[in-house]
Amino acid sequence: TLSSVSTSSKSKLKEEHYQYVLKIAKLDTLLFVSSITCFLLLNLPITEAEDVPSNWFTYIYYISIALASVHCGVIITVVLMLYNTISNIIKIIGLGNDEHPLVIKDDEN
Repeated sequence: TLSSVSTSSKSKLKEEHYQYVLKIAKLDTLLFVSSITCFLLLNLPITEAEDVPSNWFTYIYYISIALASVHCGVIITVVLMLYNTISNIIKIIGLGNDEHPLVIKDDEN
């Protein structure tokens, strides 16, 4: 949706805008894959295994908290990046701001 709105606008957007959208897509994909991987790893049935040292549970607890914190930080980053991109598109397309830094001016062609 973001790329279709960007390409259908009357204003020509700089490559910088599309590179930023690409960064959002890469970060979002990385977040999704790492979240699923962490979910699968943390749901291994360790308690059913024999000869597991009891201090492992402390390590697993802190590792899961650290991973959850990192994932929450990345989610907040993705949301802020999407907000920034969408607000730029609204300023350029919706409000018709031709002086925006992401708009290609006629003398730049």
